[in-house]
Amino acid sequence: MTVSDGSKPTLIAPLLPDWTECAFHLVTVRVLLKVYGFGRAYRIYHRHVVKSFQDKQRLCAMTNSDMCSQAADRIASVAALLPMRLRCLEQAMALDAVLRRRGVASSLRLGVSPHKFTAHAWVEVFGRPIGQTDEIVGRLAILPVIPQ
Repeated sequence: MTVSDGSKPTLIAPLLPDWTECAFHLVTVRVLLKVYGFGRAYRIYHRHVVKSFQDKQRLCAMTNSDMCSQAADRIASVAALLPMRLRCLEQAMALDAVLRRRGVASSLRLGVSPHKFTAHAWVEVFGRPIGQTDEIVGRLAILPVIPQ
């Protein structure tokens, strides 16, 4: 989306990730989780993939919620097309990386339900879940934010 008032066009909203970028992040997260487990994979991924881009740009205080939702939809669509089953943790880590690379201050969140044990991972931007309903998140006991 650009402004065209006769002046040079300027970018208003960050670009959406294309399917190849989504696939790269999803597969990378999947391999790291299989090889190293969650704790170490999360640290490695943020140190090498996310932080390298974060250092080059300050995280935006203002963000476009439509762009975040569309990025979440794109990650979910690409995850459905890949020949492996990608669960919520892989999708949430990939979405977190995609949003942070675009300067959005996102955070990976984890929640558990003590009744009929279930766990779920999602991404929040300014305390609001992206690509999740409040009903799903509301039924979970939310764990503390994972330090970056």
